Amino acid sequence: MPNQFATRILSGVLCVVGLVSLAQFRIISELTNVLRNQLEPGWAFGFVAFASDIRLPALLFALLLYGATRFMVARPATLRTAPWSPIVVASLSTIGASLLLGLLANPWIPHPQSINEWIVFCLTGPVAEELWFRGTIFCLAMRLIPSDKTGLPWFAIALSALLFSLSHLQYYGFRITYASAAQLGYTLLLGLSLGYTRAATGRLGYAIGLHIITNVSSQIF
Repeated sequence: MPNQFATRILSGVLCVVGLVSLAQFRIISELTNVLRNQLEPGWAFGFVAFASDIRLPALLFALLLYGATRFMVARPATLRTAPWSPIVVASLSTIGASLLLGLLANPWIPHPQSINEWIVFCLTGPVAEELWFRGTIFCLAMRLIPSDKTGLPWFAIALSALLFSLSHLQYYGFRITYASAAQLGYTLLLGLSLGYTRAATGRLGYAIGLHIITNVSSQIF
């Protein structure tokens, strides 16, 4: 009975976090705007506006949430046993797909225009997303359904990738268009690659680094 109760609680937490993750940036941005509107023009207003523009509140919240859940699972694999060849192939394939996407779908993809947007696209955005999806959601899902006979938590990999992909609809007003459909397909594959890297190495930092490299490489064209 206690195990069933704990499983239900864990499932509920995972559902809530998963639903929030679909619009986490919009939700936190709206909350930050409420605070900003309460401030008088001055240094405090400028700091909150800058922090909101570079998604610093979202990054801090994702970090706190991940810190509260990372203890729930042990490292899935060690560096000695991690299958590095598939990781390298997955990483290179992901970066190659980003370059191809940047070349073929250039008119549909929004490109950073300001310094703040570049900070979000190449740093705070990828880090916050990885803390959310390959961090918190991955840990919760892996605790709910651990690794299978292959030693990899495919449920955690697939769920984190699916939610990661769907979360990009928030940038299109949750509407399905050619641009959003292309983004969904690409980010699903990216999420699977990042999830595999996270699971095989047992380190979130590798997924964060690959995500940053992928975002930067997608802007080459």
